[in-house]
Amino acid sequence: MKKIIMVFAIVFTFMCSGCATAQQIHVVEKPNSFNSLKTQTPVDTSNMILVQGEAEGFLIRFFDKTPKKIKKIGTNVIPGINVDLFQVAFIPGTGKEKTGIPDPLIPIKDGFFDSSSGVSLIYIRVTTTHQTPPETYNLNIRIRNQNNNILKKITQKIEVVDFKIPENSNESLTLRTKLRAFDNDIKTKKERAIEAINLLSKYRINSMATSGFETQEELEEILFEMFDKNNYKYIAFPPRSVVGKKGYEKFIAGGDVAISEHVKKEVQHLEKYPILQNYTGKISYQLADEPEYDKMEIVCKLYDQMKNARPDLSLELTNLDYREPMPDSVDRWYLRTIAFPNKHEDYLYLRGLGTPEIGLYINDWQKIEKKINPMRMIGWVLWAKYLDAYLIYGVNAYGSIDPWKDKMLHTAQTGYSGMPVFVYLHPKTNEIIPSLRLEMFRDGIEDYEILKKTELENPDKGEVFNALRDVVNNALKSNKGEIEDMKEIKTILLK
Repeated sequence: MKKIIMVFAIVFTFMCSGCATAQQIHVVEKPNSFNSLKTQTPVDTSNMILVQGEAEGFLIRFFDKTPKKIKKIGTNVIPGINVDLFQVAFIPGTGKEKTGIPDPLIPIKDGFFDSSSGVSLIYIRVTTTHQTPPETYNLNIRIRNQNNNILKKITQKIEVVDFKIPENSNESLTLRTKLRAFDNDIKTKKERAIEAINLLSKYRINSMATSGFETQEELEEILFEMFDKNNYKYIAFPPRSVVGKKGYEKFIAGGDVAISEHVKKEVQHLEKYPILQNYTGKISYQLADEPEYDKMEIVCKLYDQMKNARPDLSLELTNLDYREPMPDSVDRWYLRTIAFPNKHEDYLYLRGLGTPEIGLYINDWQKIEKKINPMRMIGWVLWAKYLDAYLIYGVNAYGSIDPWKDKMLHTAQTGYSGMPVFVYLHPKTNEIIPSLRLEMFRDGIEDYEILKKTELENPDKGEVFNALRDVVNNALKSNKGEIEDMKEIKTILLK
């Protein structure tokens, strides 16, 4: 089995004593897994390779005493390239590590570095546009002390390739998530939902479940933010009720009449918000969650009746451990992937039925104690399995646990186990901030876009893509969840 390791970041380690000292660059060594497929030698490993419309990041790590001397961090302005600076915060770890887990990203505003935090990690994100000219650029990073003297100069080469990915994943993937309410939040649900919509759109997420509205007017504002401002694909509109154990018991006792009555109530629930009819096909609706096999006959009737009553809806259903019966009215299947390698036949079966969209959700990989690399692997799995969608049950699914103070490892409340933590509420600014894990997830989705487009445009390189799919399948079978450095793949496919 091939062992493929992804290089997450180029880490610069240095010491400062009032003036610049020698710079050391440490890069994780990669095995030469694709030597037989390379058409030319890869570029220097200290370079970053980006396509047009892509974001990538790297870390700068300081020695323990260095952060206290730093006052400001800045970079040169490069037309067509956006640079964002973050301090990486730490959340409580396993109890064995003093530093905890590095994950929350605190924006460095106007270049000012918070030396009081003692944080030793800086994350620098570089984003190209679709108009960025394809050439090599120098990103010059300057780190200054209290007296504005330069402590350190770092130059990062950025090579932009003449290759465009979609402006967002609307053209291919459906990426759906949910923002859960924060405890004791001082903002309204609507305000927080809009904040999340704007932030998550930058990470290629284009479908969101939100209950952040109370009135037609509030919903109208949310729909504007989603579709008119951020070009979202769907809103996962909350149903009146998701069918559970008692619901199935009621349907079994009442038969078709009980099912029809349930559908009638769901239609009445939707009619409270007539603005939804202005967004035909963009309202995603889920009536049941992970139904068991013996409930599928009921589910078929439920979904078919709902589709007849509201054909403007895009109906979703989660889980699949069976073949028959199946409702013809489901527009999007999300398959649970605890036993992921065993799901391949289910994909083929659904494809044969002509199901519009097939997606998945990978609970186990998203736990906070897991390595960060599998977040990027998600995009590779979607590409390797020819899938269309991915479901994230919550970007802040830590329940009543305070992620800044309480350990989340192995202590998740019932209903939160395996749920991802991709965003945090900053305790001082009260803003939603992203994380390294969310950055890695977006990187994987952009990898998906690159792989999908290059495979369509390069039918003569079938052996390369077959080899990459073997890598993904081997990683799944071994439960490693690690992938090859994407820069090496870009060198193979784009240069």
